[in-house]
Amino acid sequence: MSGIAGILRRDGRPISENWVNLLQQAIAQRGSDSAGKFRDTVDTSAGKLEIVLLHQQMGACSVSQPIVIERDDEIIAALVIDGPSDCVLNSQFPI
Repeated sequence: MSGIAGILRRDGRPISENWVNLLQQAIAQRGSDSAGKFRDTVDTSAGKLEIVLLHQQMGACSVSQPIVIERDDEIIAALVIDGPSDCVLNSQFPI
């Protein structure tokens, strides 16, 4: 089974790299075939949001994860699909 972890920080302060490392260590045993990380900061009217998504893959997968969906050079979604790689390759995302 693969592992997924994430942090969303809404107080404007950056996510500590130590926190990210601890999460990566916590899910490391969930799969040794590949790993992915997505990190982004977004300015909102309420202040800065920062997000980190981590994925640890068990089993061969030809799709790099987390999957980042962009439109007009802007990130609109980041997601992880845990299942056979053909379900990712054949997916139609409604965004």
